[in-house]
Amino acid sequence: MNSRYLFIALGYALVTLILWRLHHYSVQDFRPPGAGPDIQAQLNWTGRALREGAGEATQSWYPEGYFFAHAIYGSALVNQALLQRDDPALLQRNVVELEWVLQRLESDAGRAPFARQQAVEYGVFYQGWLNRLVGGLLLLQPEGERSAEREAQFHRQTEALAQAFLASPSLHLEAYPGSSWPVDNVVALSSLRLHDELYGTDYQSVIDQWLAYARSHLDPETGLLPHAIDARTGQIRQGARGSSLVLALIYLPELDPTFAEEQYSRFRTLYAQPVMDFILFREYPHGVNGPSDVDSGPLLGGISPVASGVSLAAARANGDEESFERLVQLSEVVGMPITLGGEKRFIFGQLAVGDAFLAWGKTLVPWRATPTSYPVNDYPRLTSPWYLWTNGIALILMVGLGALLFRARR
Repeated sequence: MNSRYLFIALGYALVTLILWRLHHYSVQDFRPPGAGPDIQAQLNWTGRALREGAGEATQSWYPEGYFFAHAIYGSALVNQALLQRDDPALLQRNVVELEWVLQRLESDAGRAPFARQQAVEYGVFYQGWLNRLVGGLLLLQPEGERSAEREAQFHRQTEALAQAFLASPSLHLEAYPGSSWPVDNVVALSSLRLHDELYGTDYQSVIDQWLAYARSHLDPETGLLPHAIDARTGQIRQGARGSSLVLALIYLPELDPTFAEEQYSRFRTLYAQPVMDFILFREYPHGVNGPSDVDSGPLLGGISPVASGVSLAAARANGDEESFERLVQLSEVVGMPITLGGEKRFIFGQLAVGDAFLAWGKTLVPWRATPTSYPVNDYPRLTSPWYLWTNGIALILMVGLGALLFRARR
């Protein structure tokens, strides 16, 4: 009898915990000003995990894992500092930490996956993320406190990217010899946009030419940016895929808000997959099946864990508050976060790159010299505002546990 009571009590506690986690955070908790109630704890954990080998662990299963884990963590540091500009101690702390991140990216381990001899050194993936983060570091510092070496580096890398874009027949650059992904080019172009913001240069013409080319060379099946192309001929090698689209749609609003809104709206229509009260995203559009790979992660019913995870940042960048909120809440339920000693980790700390992506997605904000917020757009609802599925299941479980309790008492 006592064991039955214990089982029922644990059942009630578990259902209550899940409901609490489901409703613990809403989109309002992450609206500027402020970075959000759990961001510092997440960054504390991610920074320590990277120092203890999380980047090397990610590299063991993802081709650019070491580089990407640090780059996303660094991007989250910039986001947080921009959202909390009135905290000079935090700003200075993040500047120091971001310099550490850049040193890791510029190390042999950071450069290891990339071939140096390309149109830009180590390719557009490496150069785009690195240049954006160098610009992010300079963005956080007053003019008189910026390192002359970092400024010279930012000028040099930005000009090299611009000239390489103009010299390419397709206005696209390769990440690896013979391989080009439009998403990597979007990231690199956003660093040119940031240079204009900081130094009053005019790389907008380069950006405009790339955008004009991209608009006229969309995937004919979806009307979206393709996954991979031949940078020499412009031929599409792979049509639009969720795992690359979500990443491109994070930075496209900084280049062309109108084009970004068109692309995101279409992406949401073709790739969003409501699951009960949550919104996940497919790797291929509805009605199309395709293989999984390292970019998509293992597919379950066509749903990509990578596209779904990164879509948190894409939803915020494009003002999709419904998807953003439901993804945050899903991470709180499925990720089983633990907060201890000022550190918050998901999945028992076993996937630090996932923690970095969550902190980055929840803080995403345009990188501008003057404060700006993300947009709020009115997209068609995909889920019930009353959480009918999750609340209904919880009610059924509660009634079932109550019936067990009644039988046990009898």
